[in-house]
Amino acid sequence: MFNKHLNLMIFICSMHLSINLKNNNSYQSQFLVWNIGQGQWVTYIKPSHCVHFDVGGEWLPPTKKLTSFCGGKTNIIALSHIDKDHIRFSSKVKTLFLNTCFMEQDFSVLNIGPKKQRQINKLKPHCQSNINDLNMSSKKKLKQNLLKTLNKPTSEYSPKKANSWNQVFLHNGFLFPGDSTKKSTSKWTSKNKALISSKTNWAMAIHHGSHTNISQAYWKQLNPNMSLFVSSRKNRYGHPHKKWTQSAKKHHINYLRTEDWGHIQVLL
Repeated sequence: MFNKHLNLMIFICSMHLSINLKNNNSYQSQFLVWNIGQGQWVTYIKPSHCVHFDVGGEWLPPTKKLTSFCGGKTNIIALSHIDKDHIRFSSKVKTLFLNTCFMEQDFSVLNIGPKKQRQINKLKPHCQSNINDLNMSSKKKLKQNLLKTLNKPTSEYSPKKANSWNQVFLHNGFLFPGDSTKKSTSKWTSKNKALISSKTNWAMAIHHGSHTNISQAYWKQLNPNMSLFVSSRKNRYGHPHKKWTQSAKKHHINYLRTEDWGHIQVLL
């Protein structure tokens, strides 16, 4: 038991992790994994701008904390896919921050009904090339500098297989796989082995730790020194699944659950 707690403390200290949120200006950049129940909302915070990787969940993060970190800045929203638990508060972000834009994404491949289409129509405005805070000169350059897209959506999407339309982002050492399917994960993992094994320090659990999305090819590429975060609710949704936690243990990957720890701040 002592060794277990000792390993956990070493794990936390090595991450420069803070459980009690502090707006510490001595850090030029940081990630904030919000405790929003089942869903995903992670914010990358810089002095000039914030990037929100999905803006979903069961409840909204504390608005005072959100505005203290991102108020008066350019706010960019990068969506992995369009499930409610990943886009639920997109309109709320636009009301909180006047200068908000969405990374432009190709939704034309989607085969969806009118209700979902109305949701997509609200995912505007798209980020333009003249964002002074980021000193970008083109939309293409904006995408290249903001993040790396390891997987792009395809026409495989259907309402019954919503997770097949899923973007995977890698930004400043943090991997965002969204709800990537097992088949899709195996594909983008094999194409990006070097990036995943050497450039990934942190990652969100795929599909909140669901056992149906477990890809052994993916687990094998993860660096044992990295850290996984699980944004879910075990009692209500059963995530992370027992098979998922067994895989994490098998591959010696540490993980923290927002359900246990609350908001998690990673200081860079």
